[in-house]
Amino acid sequence: MDDIEAKLVTNDEGVGQWSWKPGADAQDARILELLQLGMSDADVAQEIGCNRSTVYRHRKQLKAEGVLDGPAEITSDEFG
Repeated sequence: MDDIEAKLVTNDEGVGQWSWKPGADAQDARILELLQLGMSDADVAQEIGCNRSTVYRHRKQLKAEGVLDGPAEITSDEFG
């Protein structure tokens, strides 16, 4: 069974409605959010409970796609 992220949201009429998405999508979105806040890979990894290398790979991919500012290639200084 795969993980999901679920939350109860209120629509325009004030009615509560459940919203969910696969856990992997939720983690990707959270990594992007924290990186956009300027957090380091190590801090992001600690915050969401994953390996720093996972955050590094996401940062590299997001930079290559132009989603994050900066060059696509990440130096070892940024990783360390």
